[in-house]
Order: sequence, then structure tokens, then C-alpha cells
Amino acid sequence: MKFGNILKLAMDKQGVTVQEIAMKFCVVERTAYRWYVGDAEPDFERICELSKMMHIDLNQFADIIPDKDLINVIEDSKELEILQTYRSLKQEEQKDFLKAVRFLSQYMSK
Repeated sequence: MKFGNILKLAMDKQGVTVQEIAMKFCVVERTAYRWYVGDAEPDFERICELSKMMHIDLNQFADIIPDKDLINVIEDSKELEILQTYRSLKQEEQKDFLKAVRFLSQYMSK
């Protein structure tokens, strides 16, 4: 799913307006609207802030976050390798991959 679609769903669900996003992130409404409709994407720091504010799992944005920014967030080279593997998969394969990762993370936390 594209950034704009994810953001739009979260904003609509929580009743957050484009104007509120613009004010929160100190951007003009046109910029926030472009994020909302998927015509543009914010920088990495704003993506992180938006994900926290809107309670969106940052993993949903993995496809749009540049590797150079991920390297700053992901310290473990195995995690980066996993992400690169995920990105190389087709969309249907990505769903199965995420299911497997979720299963393993639940299993490992026991």
C-alpha cells in the first residue's frame, strides 16, 4: 500500500484533518494534502513522527524509506538483510514473509 493510502486511512479513522497535519509539521496545507493523496512523501523524520502520531506501524512504510535512512535506524546488519530480502519479494510474497516474521517474533518472545 502506498504512503498516501496508509496516511489517508489513518487520518480518516482518527478524524485528523489535512490542516491539523500541516500545523503539526509546520508545512503549508498543500504539502500536507499532497501527502494525504499520495502525490508526495515527507522526509524520513516526518514519516517517523507521522507514524507515531497516527499510530501506524513504521514497517508499513518500509517500501518508501530510503536505505540510507534505514541504515541509521537499523543497527543490526541482519535486520537490514531481512529488509532487503523483503523488498526484493513480490507483493504477495511480502505478505507471507511478514506473516512468518510475526510468527517467529511471537515464538521467540515466549
